[in-house]
Amino acid sequence: MNRTSLNPSRGRLAAPALLAAAALGTGLLAATPATATPVAPTAPAAASQDTAEARSVGRFQITVHEGVGTGGKVIASARLNCSPTAGSTHPRAADACRLLERAGGQFSMLPAQQLACPMVDKPVTVVAKGFWKSTARIFAHIYRNSCEASAQSSGVFNLSR
Repeated sequence: MNRTSLNPSRGRLAAPALLAAAALGTGLLAATPATATPVAPTAPAAASQDTAEARSVGRFQITVHEGVGTGGKVIASARLNCSPTAGSTHPRAADACRLLERAGGQFSMLPAQQLACPMVDKPVTVVAKGFWKSTARIFAHIYRNSCEASAQSSGVFNLSR
């Protein structure tokens, strides 16, 4: 399955590019339906980083919303801090950080995991906002269900304890 857009012709939900930019309202994402590319922050955003963010390899807020888009109920949320993982609320912070390190801090490059997910259309929208090695990163994607979100991210988006 294409991980950056869902194909409506296959009976799946469309993930419009505007979802990320409009929902996040930050202007830090340049996207088309098939791509999501982080863009370096402007001076005010970079200046607002505290010293902990500057010292950390990566810091993200990961939020899982029910449904298509970020207007749905938040069903899970976690803070992910990498190197050090202190202060993380992610249930498997060390594993998630190791996977992100291998993916160069790109959520879209996380390896998929073989899971037997139900063929149930109960969409979730995952948003990850933060910094990786002092570069702003934003990722937003609609998955068929929470199992698929977990499988397509090797468990990084599984925020259950």
